[in-house]
Order: sequence, then C-alpha cells, then structure tokens
Amino acid sequence: MELDVFARFHAAPDQEGRMAEVLREQTRAVRLEPGCLYIQGCRSKKDPSRFLLFSRWSDEPAFQVHADLPATDRFISTMEQLSDQPVDVHRSWPVDG
Repeated sequence: MELDVFARFHAAPDQEGRMAEVLREQTRAVRLEPGCLYIQGCRSKKDPSRFLLFSRWSDEPAFQVHADLPATDRFISTMEQLSDQPVDVHRSWPVDG
C-alpha cells in the first residue's frame, strides 16, 4: 500500500531563504530515490515562514530505506537548526485506498 508523508517546518526569523534552499535541494535528490513516487516542497502564502513537504512512496519499506539514509538524517538535522518550532512529520495512508 502506498504511503504518504507530510512534514511541516517553521523557519526561525531570517532563516526563511536558507530553509527554502535546503528544501529545494532535498526534493531534487529524493525524487531520484527508488520507491519515491512524488515529492513536493511548498511555502505557505499566508505565513512565508511555514514550509510543507509532501511525499508519496510505493510502500512503507521504501520510505523506511529513505528515512534511514544519512542524507535524510542531515536534512532533518538542518531543518531543526533552521526552525523555531518542532519539526512535525506524519506518515499516513489514503482513506480511500
């Protein structure tokens, strides 16, 4: 069963540009990973400090391979350093699937 992952980030003051750059770099790299069906980083129109990351994976094991990569650890660590709120990540399955 496909797995969707939603992540929310809130940039600390003056870190919005760097957070956007890191998110762009991550999405470009992850699109090439096996099992990644879709990934998109977004920035809120209402709150430009709020960023969202949506990804869809072929299944939970494919996402777990991604989650266990050193590059993913570095990404999360960097986003935590740039954030002024806790990073919020949710794994989910479609309700209609």
